[in-house]
Amino acid sequence: MKNKIGIGIITVDREDFFKKCINSLPHADYVVVVHNGAPYTTPIPDNVEVISLLEKQTVAKNKNIALKKMMDAECDHLFLCEDDIYFKTDNVFNKYIETSQETGILHLNFAYHGPA
Repeated sequence: MKNKIGIGIITVDREDFFKKCINSLPHADYVVVVHNGAPYTTPIPDNVEVISLLEKQTVAKNKNIALKKMMDAECDHLFLCEDDIYFKTDNVFNKYIETSQETGILHLNFAYHGPA
């Protein structure tokens, strides 16, 4: 089984959050950022594709753009996150892939909305 990992990051006018997110990003084979809002000054790694949208759109539309880009890039595993996600471990994607393979559950979701 292939394991090409793609991640889409959705960001809208929250550069402080985005900077922490992009700087904590574990390895992925394909990374796309869908950005609404004013340009950021945060350096973007060379291997990251950025789609800057002139018109603000809903988060759902931005996620659909990211998903399409990852599918076009023939990623086997698609991950989405918003700019307020901070990755604490380098193997987080592999943990999700292993869990999916062991359980047969194809769509996993993790969201923690607790104290900042």
